[in-house]
Amino acid sequence: MRVLPGALSPLEVAKRLERVMEEGKFLGVSRIYVPSRYRVLLHPDDEEMFRLSADSLREEFTRYLHSCAEKAGYEPSGPFQIVFEASDAIRRGRFQVEAGASHGLQLLVREGYQKGKIFLCAEAGETILGRGEDAEVRITDPRVSHQHAAIFFKDGKPRIRDLESKNGTVHSGHEIQESALSDGDLVEIGDTILEVVWKGSGER
Repeated sequence: MRVLPGALSPLEVAKRLERVMEEGKFLGVSRIYVPSRYRVLLHPDDEEMFRLSADSLREEFTRYLHSCAEKAGYEPSGPFQIVFEASDAIRRGRFQVEAGASHGLQLLVREGYQKGKIFLCAEAGETILGRGEDAEVRITDPRVSHQHAAIFFKDGKPRIRDLESKNGTVHSGHEIQESALSDGDLVEIGDTILEVVWKGSGER
């Protein structure tokens, strides 16, 4: 970590970020996830100092969190994002780190063989829904294909795509090939109905 003039050390911030990441970990279907969004609150004078090297520091902090998560076997719930904000409530030389509730998108089984179960889809990469053992969201429904559908994020917003499944994918009452998802939407695959739980980046 580079050393900046003043009482506040970027190394202290990095260690606090690591601790907050550790405290915020949560269990998914088969992986342990950690929050991906962090807010560093600083005294206005310290925030001004950090702002001079904000891009470099953000890159260093991101690499550090990636390294810590990889060593611990954690999966970030999305791309790491770190913002610096000034707050008059913070004393000079002190700081506060908050983790955003970036727990990805959740699928709640409303109807079907696994009613009540909650699945997590991280905001990085593509999550496969299906009956096969290689599906991240495994649905034990005989009318669900081995690789039935995929959930992915485009421009920060979730979408679902049918993977040429035998019985099709229904979103909000309509059979689709690909569609945008919103909080509260219902997705039907086979005899299973899934409710989308996602608050979006603007509400986190």
